[in-house]
Amino acid sequence: MKIYKSKYKDIESICMENDKLKVEFLPSQGAKMASLVFKKTGRELLYQNKGSKYRTKNYDGDYVSGECSGFDDMFPTIEKCFYESFPWAGAVLPDHGEVWSLNWESKIQKDELLFSVKGIRIPYRLEKKISFKTENEIKIYYRLTNLSDFPIDFIWAGHIMLKPEKGCMMKFPEDMKKAVCTISESGAIGKYGDEFKFPIAQNSEGKHYDISFYDGGKGNDFQKFYFKDKFSNGWGSLSYPTGEVFTVRFSEDSVKYFGAVNGEGGSLDLKCIILEPCTGLFDRPDIAKKYDSDCVLNGSETKEWSLGIGLDYKD
Repeated sequence: MKIYKSKYKDIESICMENDKLKVEFLPSQGAKMASLVFKKTGRELLYQNKGSKYRTKNYDGDYVSGECSGFDDMFPTIEKCFYESFPWAGAVLPDHGEVWSLNWESKIQKDELLFSVKGIRIPYRLEKKISFKTENEIKIYYRLTNLSDFPIDFIWAGHIMLKPEKGCMMKFPEDMKKAVCTISESGAIGKYGDEFKFPIAQNSEGKHYDISFYDGGKGNDFQKFYFKDKFSNGWGSLSYPTGEVFTVRFSEDSVKYFGAVNGEGGSLDLKCIILEPCTGLFDRPDIAKKYDSDCVLNGSETKEWSLGIGLDYKD
């Protein structure tokens, strides 16, 4: 196992590599996980943006018009919105949150990578520690600290953009059947707020749509949904027809919800699968609070959670 400095496109990066995996992070770009290569098959698992230059965005920029790739942390919101609560009421929370566009402090410590960043419009510190749990799994430990005496409303989401191919399947625990639509350009899974039974949605015209199946961009469509219920078994996966299986595992005691995207093009021309373990529903903290989400950090409180990203190959 080794950790070394490198370059991703024209941006300074830090790589972690063992016999099975090579993973690359960008400290100056939100500590993004920019690349994840499964060395057995040579497959790049994370969605990549075209071009040799990284499309940087300043703080409070538009996420989709930037690099829009890889795995970013979304905090303290996903959707741009006004913060509601005293004493920061009226502050604008940027598109896809604050931290994806910030320069994180980084440190290589033996066989671990340490990253940390402080909030701009709300006083918090977000830290993550990254290591290889096994040859096939990356472990990310998060620590969030409120640097004020006032409660902070937030959601955190792991915005994991994966590079699929036709025939890929999203899979989740068997008991996760209730889902709710947040985006559906064609209406295949309904309109915002409509509920459906995962994985087969039925629209108002009686047509059925399997949202777990990636059809290779044939549909030129874009769908996002959340599972309505809390997870009691914290995992979600994407399996490839060639045998690779990407699995994200999470500490369901603190990361209780999950969103996902089946992107086959659509108006944004995003051909990707997004797996999104998260602490609250519906992309913003004010709405998440209405759905009993765990999305308040009390004064001076610290919360911790973890993710495990594993790669398997089934012949």
